[in-house]
Amino acid sequence: MALAFIAVLVANVMEGGNPAALLNIPALILVFVGTIGACLAGGILKDTIGALQGMIKALTGKAADPGNSVETVVKLAERARREGLLALEDAAKDIDDPFLQKGLQLAIDGTDPEELREILEAEIGARKSVGKLNAAWFTNAGAYGPTIGIIGTVMGLVHVLE
Repeated sequence: MALAFIAVLVANVMEGGNPAALLNIPALILVFVGTIGACLAGGILKDTIGALQGMIKALTGKAADPGNSVETVVKLAERARREGLLALEDAAKDIDDPFLQKGLQLAIDGTDPEELREILEAEIGARKSVGKLNAAWFTNAGAYGPTIGIIGTVMGLVHVLE
C-alpha cells in the first residue's frame, strides 16, 4: 500500500503536479467516512468492527510458518510416545500458536480423537466464516467507495460552477 501511494506521488511530481493537491482533506473524509457509513447501513456494527480489526491484524500480524508447526507437532508426538500424553502439559504452555495449543490441551485432557478432530475442524470452519464476513465487508466497501467518490466529484463540480 505504501509503495502504491509513493508511486502516485512520484508520478504526480514527474508530471509537474503538486503533491499537496492530491491531499484534499474534505474529499478524503467524504470518501472514507461515507464508505464506512454506507457499509454500516448495509450491515451491523459488529461486522464493521470485526472487518477493521481483521484489517489491522492482517497488516500487522505475522504469518504462520507451517514448517515450524509441523516440526513442533513431530517433536510433541515423539515425546508423547516416549513419556505419555500427560508429559506434554509443560510443553503446551510454551506453544505460541493458540490453535495448536488448544488441540494439544484437548488431547492431554483425554478427548476422544474423533471428537478432537471435530472440535478443531469446527474451529477452522468458524475462522473461515469470520474471514469471509470480513472479506464481504471490504467487497461492499469497494462497491460503495467509487460511488461516493463520484458524489464528491459532483459536489466539487457544483462548487466550481457556482
